[in-house]
Formats: sequence, structure tokens, C-alpha cells
Amino acid sequence: MEWLARWMGEWQEKLDEDTESVVKMLQERVPLNKFGQPKDIADMCEFLISDKSAFITGANFIVDGGQTT
Repeated sequence: MEWLARWMGEWQEKLDEDTESVVKMLQERVPLNKFGQPKDIADMCEFLISDKSAFITGANFIVDGGQTT
């Protein structure tokens, strides 16, 4: 996990140096050009517990703004 701490530290340094550029770069990597919000996950959960999802079985739902291809 040491690599993770180093990696997170590097990102924190970049954010501290130029937050606007880092945010812009990250947003450009997501096809919807925006950051996901907790509500995006909550909306999927709400759908899955509703009657609208009654015929869905054994599926994986990726809620990432199209970042995963």
C-alpha cells in the first residue's frame, strides 16, 4: 500500500500546485465531461430496488460517466 500513499501524495501535490488544470484534465478523460456525484450512484440504487428492475438478473452496472470502455 506504500505505492498508493505515494500516488495519492503526487496527486495532492499536483492539485495544490494547479487545481484548475488537474480538474480540467480529469474532466476531459470522462466522456460526459463532469465528475460523478453521490446522487448518480443513489439513482442507480433507487432504480435497482424499484419495480422497474424486476426483470433484471445477474447484471453489472457501471456508473462512471462513460469512462470505462
